[in-house]
Amino acid sequence: MAPKKSFKDIISETTIDDIEEPDATKYINLLKDKIVIDQFPLKIKIIISEFATPIAFDRIESHYSHPAKVVLTQNNLSKFYDDLIDKFKAWVDQFQERGSGFDFNGIKSVQVKLYKYEYQRASSYIPLQFKSKNIINVQNKNDNKCFLWSILAYLYPVVKNKQRITNYKEYEDEISMRGIEYPVAKEDISKVEKQNNLIINVFALKDQTNKQTLDPIYVSNKESEKCYVVDLLYIENNGNAHYCLIKDLDSFMCDNNGHKQFTCRNCIQGFQREETLEKHKKICKDNEPCRTIMPEPGKNILEFNNHHFKNRLPFVIYCDFEACNIPMQSCTPDPNKSYTKPISKQEINSYGMYVHSDYPEIYKSQYFRYDGDDAVEKYVEKIMSIFKKITFKIKENKKEKPILNKYEEDEFQEATECYICGEEFEENNKVREHDHLSGKYRGAACQSCNTKEGKATKLIPVFFHNGSNYDFHFLLKELMKKKINIIK
Repeated sequence: MAPKKSFKDIISETTIDDIEEPDATKYINLLKDKIVIDQFPLKIKIIISEFATPIAFDRIESHYSHPAKVVLTQNNLSKFYDDLIDKFKAWVDQFQERGSGFDFNGIKSVQVKLYKYEYQRASSYIPLQFKSKNIINVQNKNDNKCFLWSILAYLYPVVKNKQRITNYKEYEDEISMRGIEYPVAKEDISKVEKQNNLIINVFALKDQTNKQTLDPIYVSNKESEKCYVVDLLYIENNGNAHYCLIKDLDSFMCDNNGHKQFTCRNCIQGFQREETLEKHKKICKDNEPCRTIMPEPGKNILEFNNHHFKNRLPFVIYCDFEACNIPMQSCTPDPNKSYTKPISKQEINSYGMYVHSDYPEIYKSQYFRYDGDDAVEKYVEKIMSIFKKITFKIKENKKEKPILNKYEEDEFQEATECYICGEEFEENNKVREHDHLSGKYRGAACQSCNTKEGKATKLIPVFFHNGSNYDFHFLLKELMKKKINIIK
């Protein structure tokens, strides 16, 4: 059985924003009572909007999109919510650990989308629309047991007439189908696996004529070297569905040159070496089955697009903290257990800060140093003061119009492409881009780059020596005490 995903058939779409609970686990447990579900099966899509607090900004809003999941019965809901909690908490942890500088600050709202989930069971014979020596398409024209015949075709291979069910009739009772109805539904595949020494995977084609559009629709979570691994192909035609046997998935997925690949059943990604596949599977097995889709020709080149950051920024700040180790006393640990014994803690005792300026007439380059136990607090006060002074001076000295000589004006008139991004000018899209602090003309630019360049000039980057691994740890608590929204 394979799903017929019809995302246009939405049952309901609800935004829940009236739960006041900072803990993610408790929030989602309260969320359960808010979501009304009265029909099954269905597909659930959850999007969580959460607040994150960066080191030096107001709270911002980010979003976690939970993969759409099929829920077949009421009993499956608890597993869905447990998975949602685990995946969301893992996402938050990864988000913070990647050095993004953001801290989870509570859930703002949750968007819940419920979709109809319609499927049909694979039953009688359908001819393939392509040729492949790696597919056995059993011709069960008079029954709906294609699932069973395909498995038997793998377990009891024959040399001739592999498509005839008469070759497999004598083995029909070798597979236990106790409690399983024909046509076999997707939710019953795991039962077949448990009742037999089998691992079963099912794949479908988005394009019935192209094997390169293969998608996993059921990937077994059963792991055993003693089990037989059976790969089935699910095909549809005019409302009918059918299972075929994939004799060798790696050979089936080989490229046009006939080069065999080692295929991950979970994402259909191919590898040249089996060792590489085994390393990949350790990571991929925890993900939902999906096909890796590569960019289309013409859209498969990654390019630098932040052209407005090419020009040098007028001001930049470099900082560093110094700390001393303070001995700590602790209880004697149990020698029979593993333990971590704290022996000292670090306390900030000074900071150094160098402000570099390309415009001494606006703000001179200076070095600042402070020694004391309150160095972090004094640092925050100092950098806020510096930022306010520079910001005020920038506004006071801003040159709205560029100053061009005759040579520069002629150059502007002859320009056919933006000097920042390199794109050709469209009609009425060429402007005189200039340094807003000196008034100096820099070149002909498109309107988009000119606007972005103006905003970028207002940024004052702050660099820390070993900041991501050390100094930011001390800054975080102090910054959380203040509403800081003007430093980047």
